[in-house]
Amino acid sequence: QSTWGIQPSSKLSVVHVEMESDKDGRIIFPGNPWASKGHGVPHAGFEWTGRINKKGELYFDFHLESNNYEIDAEEDDHDSDDGEWHSTTVWNNFHECILSSVHWPGHNGFMVGDSTKPFDFKNNNAIELTADPLESRDKESPAFGIYLLGFDAVADHKLTIRPISNSGGIKGGCQLDWTGKIALCYLVATDFDYEFKLKMPDCSLDRIVFAKDVKTNAAAKILLEKCVVNGGELFTISRQDGQFVAQWKDTD
Repeated sequence: QSTWGIQPSSKLSVVHVEMESDKDGRIIFPGNPWASKGHGVPHAGFEWTGRINKKGELYFDFHLESNNYEIDAEEDDHDSDDGEWHSTTVWNNFHECILSSVHWPGHNGFMVGDSTKPFDFKNNNAIELTADPLESRDKESPAFGIYLLGFDAVADHKLTIRPISNSGGIKGGCQLDWTGKIALCYLVATDFDYEFKLKMPDCSLDRIVFAKDVKTNAAAKILLEKCVVNGGELFTISRQDGQFVAQWKDTD
């Protein structure tokens, strides 16, 4: 984290309310007390960013915070004796879910482009991405951390990014479908027996951050062109708080 200095944006101020916008998502945990409808993920509590290291490798980071579990409770909800995963009391004790590669130290997100296979943001087709498959996951530096029923573990991520526009590629907004496996480490479990399913109906990449030791705009542009198809045409690079950042160019 000291190399990047990345934290969730200060604009992420989640207001936990029942009202939803068209851009709000849902996260479902099959088998939990609200498995049929899941939990709201406000658009204001979701952020998608990228980062480029000195090797010219592009990584994606995601951060999300769900609504408070109790918001989705019904008056006739009853507790279950079938274990913690099924218990409304246990879930409500932990309040909300945070799933993130930037919220805590020691998580790496996942690489999506480099000089051998640069990422194409203008691709109008669905993009399939994976991270931390169970058989080869990085136990020491996982892609994501999760706070669910305490500080648990998450792996075997499968993400599908579908551009909403037929011509704008990712810049025009995307639907994100994301699944993964969960181990309830806080409750002393080690097996990934549970899962999550997230859908964000309308989201987009916010910015790409360059490593702190990238010292010039020219160096940042070279790295961007290495790992992003037509990167110079799509993004403008500026220095913000001592660090170079690439953001979408304005279009007419």
